[in-house]
Amino acid sequence: MECNFVDHERISLISHFFTEKQMNRYAKFKESSLENKKKARSTQKIEYPRIKSIVQSVLGENFPISNTIQLVLHGIAKIYAGELVEESKMIMIEEEQNKGCTIKTGPIKPKHLREARRRMIQKNILPSYKPKCIFGRK
Repeated sequence: MECNFVDHERISLISHFFTEKQMNRYAKFKESSLENKKKARSTQKIEYPRIKSIVQSVLGENFPISNTIQLVLHGIAKIYAGELVEESKMIMIEEEQNKGCTIKTGPIKPKHLREARRRMIQKNILPSYKPKCIFGRK
């Protein structure tokens, strides 16, 4: 029996209470995805090669990375990217309001991402330090 991580009935019930803005955000979230690659059709397991290579670079090539670990890390990365983009957009809006201009949308610039990360560290959403290497590498 295949494990289903999403309770579709609960999501459909909750979605009735979403505002139009929240519903659009949820739809965009469902559509977005970091790079993934399906294995052979017989197994239908999804692999995330970039996530796997990052984890193996930290833990070593011989450390087995299961699909469940890849899926969890993919979810965490997707949430982090979403939070960073949302905070960056808020910074862009603040800048436009401070200039007295009408709010216009445009691409997020690196300065917005850096400021968003700084604010997330300030709010204790992200750690403000580099963790010590626990695997003996420097």
